[in-house]
Amino acid sequence: MAIPRRLLAYLDGMDLTLEEWGALCYLLYLEGEVKPADVKGNRACELLETRGLVAREGQSISFEPMLQLVEGGKSQQKPQPQPLPTVYARLVKRYEQESGRFLSEKDKRDLLQVLQKYGWPEEVVYQAFVFYAANYRRRYYSFAGFCQMAFQAGVKTLPELKDFCSQLDYGVKKVKEVLQRLGKYNQPTEAQKNYYQKWQRDWHFSHEMILLAADETINADNPSIGYVDRVLDNWQAEGLSTPQDVANRRKSHKKAAKERIKGRRKVIGNRDFDDHAPEDYDSLEE
Repeated sequence: MAIPRRLLAYLDGMDLTLEEWGALCYLLYLEGEVKPADVKGNRACELLETRGLVAREGQSISFEPMLQLVEGGKSQQKPQPQPLPTVYARLVKRYEQESGRFLSEKDKRDLLQVLQKYGWPEEVVYQAFVFYAANYRRRYYSFAGFCQMAFQAGVKTLPELKDFCSQLDYGVKKVKEVLQRLGKYNQPTEAQKNYYQKWQRDWHFSHEMILLAADETINADNPSIGYVDRVLDNWQAEGLSTPQDVANRRKSHKKAAKERIKGRRKVIGNRDFDDHAPEDYDSLEE
């Protein structure tokens, strides 16, 4: 089909997205009549109705609202574009132009959902999507899920978003450090990140203490995050909160072990083991 060049020139200043251009072309192809069974046609009509570019009466589609906008709004009944769809269209167009790639349908749905749900300023939503697409797409299932975490963390402004993303990166880095102490070099899973959050947020252990607990697994057959969790659980029950507390506990256990050895009264060759330190026992066996 052909679209008049003059119409293209007028519409160029209306900030239409590629999706809206496609919808417009499809409705022009249908010559303004959409049947109920035509899913694509109905969806195209809904999209352009939201922008205030077409009006629907039964199966007939009127392009009069669009023509009024093109002609400069001579009619007093010119529909006003809704703010939210306008912001959405502007964000989609901006990202596609600056990134050089088209957004998927899922990304577009997520973007619109975020705009509707959180009431963030346009620039916050845009930068959130840029951060997500560049760094977190492989880690999180969807942009909507990523924004939900940011919202729960109290993000409302651009500086708060940047702080959130910085902390998110730092948190992943710290979990990877723990995994490396266990001899594992995979990307942290959600379950492993949840463990780490519990240790820091709920149990109030420092990163140094968590690494110290990971070092306790050195003699384990299969060191794991679960093993570290048990170590920290024991430390929490014993009230150990600093490396010095752990060092004092180790000294106390060593002293208690020596006392237990000394308490075993055995006489070999008229020699009383209570008179000797544990390191003397090997000489008695020679």
